[in-house]
Amino acid sequence: RVRYWQFDHKLMEETIAAGANTTLYFQTATATEGEDLEFTTGLEMHVLDVDITKDFEWHCAKLTAGAGLRYAKIAFDTDGRVYDGTDVVEWVESEHSFEGVGPTVFVNFKAPIRQSALSVVGGLRGSVLFGRGRGVGVVVDDVEETLYAELGNGNTTTGAIEGDLGLQYDRTLTNGVDGFVRVAWEGQLWFEVGSPTTDYGDMGMEGLSFSFGITR
Repeated sequence: RVRYWQFDHKLMEETIAAGANTTLYFQTATATEGEDLEFTTGLEMHVLDVDITKDFEWHCAKLTAGAGLRYAKIAFDTDGRVYDGTDVVEWVESEHSFEGVGPTVFVNFKAPIRQSALSVVGGLRGSVLFGRGRGVGVVVDDVEETLYAELGNGNTTTGAIEGDLGLQYDRTLTNGVDGFVRVAWEGQLWFEVGSPTTDYGDMGMEGLSFSFGITR
């Protein structure tokens, strides 16, 4: 089984005006009275899983267990600018990323609710990734002096735990072909991959998912 997913979106985009006796900071960018601070943060992720699976039955539940390899690339970026009217007087941007490969193991289950077409579904997955981290930063002061900084570059290790839990409705379409609709909560925890403004710490992701498909 091969699975790929990606996430590439801005996490935050905002412009704040500095008031009287107020100083705004975004990394090394500083906005004082009469200036505007504009900043954006983003996250890009690419994850590819190649798994070998095995199906089991336990009482009325169906279990699918497996193991394989995972490739992942995670990149955070930030951009902060200070405006004096329409002119940019300070500009700072940075990016740090991780790219690596490692083993992954998982188990999924499907348990029917009595004799109905509804089932409780869920699963757990754990991954350990070995790869390389990289971070760079650029600071432009008064759009004249440019400073390029290497924030970090070296081998690193990270891990991820994922889980989901929900309900699935199954319906027979034709002989040997079933259709399903699934609603579930999904959550992920990535260790020591950082955030848009830091290159350390854990990152969590969660949300509702809706899926449908056919099985044979």
